[in-house]
Amino acid sequence: MFPKNMIFDGQTICLFKNIFEFNCLGCGITRAIFLVFEGDLFGACRLNLGVLVVLPILVSLWIELIYKEVKSLRFLFL
Repeated sequence: MFPKNMIFDGQTICLFKNIFEFNCLGCGITRAIFLVFEGDLFGACRLNLGVLVVLPILVSLWIELIYKEVKSLRFLFL
């Protein structure tokens, strides 16, 4: 959806990093999730180990959202 160079080479929007000039606990999580979707789990873990916690939570939330949408559409056609 987004070009790889836009995610990896752009200016950071992390306020913590821009003010204090070092990474916060969430820095790199977007790039790590991007790498997981490309199939590079080890590269994602090198960027931020938090991807092992955040990604399953995100996937479960996406599944729940899709389930609710499908369930609400099913009642529209009855």
